[in-house]
Amino acid sequence: MTANDIDVLVVTALKLERLAVRSHLTDIATETYSGLAADIGTSLTSPGQRIAVIETGPGNVDAGIFATRAEESFRPKCVVMFGVAGGVKDVAIGDVVASRKIYWVEAGKAANQFRSRPEFAPVSPSLLQLARAVSADNSWQARIKSDGGVWPATGRMPEAFVGPIVVGEKVVVDDRAEVAQIIAETFSDAIAVDMEDFGALRGGTTNERSKAIAIRGISDLMAHKADADAGGSQPLAAANGAAFLFDLLDRLANSTTVAGAEATAPPISDQINRFVSVARKLYPAGPQQDALWERAGGDASRLNLEGGGATRWWHAIQLIENGGGGSITIDTLLAQMREDFTNSDDLDGLVNGRS
Repeated sequence: MTANDIDVLVVTALKLERLAVRSHLTDIATETYSGLAADIGTSLTSPGQRIAVIETGPGNVDAGIFATRAEESFRPKCVVMFGVAGGVKDVAIGDVVASRKIYWVEAGKAANQFRSRPEFAPVSPSLLQLARAVSADNSWQARIKSDGGVWPATGRMPEAFVGPIVVGEKVVVDDRAEVAQIIAETFSDAIAVDMEDFGALRGGTTNERSKAIAIRGISDLMAHKADADAGGSQPLAAANGAAFLFDLLDRLANSTTVAGAEATAPPISDQINRFVSVARKLYPAGPQQDALWERAGGDASRLNLEGGGATRWWHAIQLIENGGGGSITIDTLLAQMREDFTNSDDLDGLVNGRS
């Protein structure tokens, strides 16, 4: 076997996460490439699927460095950041979250008050669709190993969710902490928080060869991390997350999708990044400038006008995604923007990217 025989690269931060993935593999050998010590094995349930597992340690910097190096060495079809995470809202310990989008909480401007300037990591549309299918079908629960299952305080089987994950560089143990307040105010739709997804998925997709997604088992809730960790929540969350992961990977292995079919459609997060970048350049005060929002069919009273222009644009896009703001859509916004800026190459690029 060569390094390029790998189908899936799974990036983990902790030993217990690595072990949870290994429990679903057979014929495991630890091999070294470019300074990486990777566990390489075959899926127990998809014998033709070769999987490499690396452990980076906590934090986005190392996750990004090692994911980039591993992607260059193995050239997998798919990169998954896998591990445990904290729950922000709507989830319980033992539940599993697949990333619908991944926010970077650290980006912003530090003035008298921190002003967030959100960045994203890419999530592949086809993997997102598979994650939704797994989430809708509880058959993944049958894969849970003996160290996973029901967290006693919940009194129910773990559930799976597809939702936004927010990523930073700090362990959040108190919902009164500054970073927790930033999450609540700027990333209010996020349901989980961790410290590696942004780096791993940005690094793992640098060469635009691999599909990417993050899968996380919920091991604690922000306000009660220490108690949950002491009770053994991390191994349980990792086991539950691994069950979901390998259900998704089995479906991926059996998928009839033509390899490379996504190449013509940029990840949704990339499209949003480009839109916000152009919008804040043309309308630096925000979407309310020159009555743009209202002209595009939006309800200006719903806009959040706190912070600077970039933050206002971010809140506006979030409002559209959540179905609020009147009859406005990205397309109606673009139409009004093109009326205002008839010779903008940036706008032409956005429109062509959506066609």
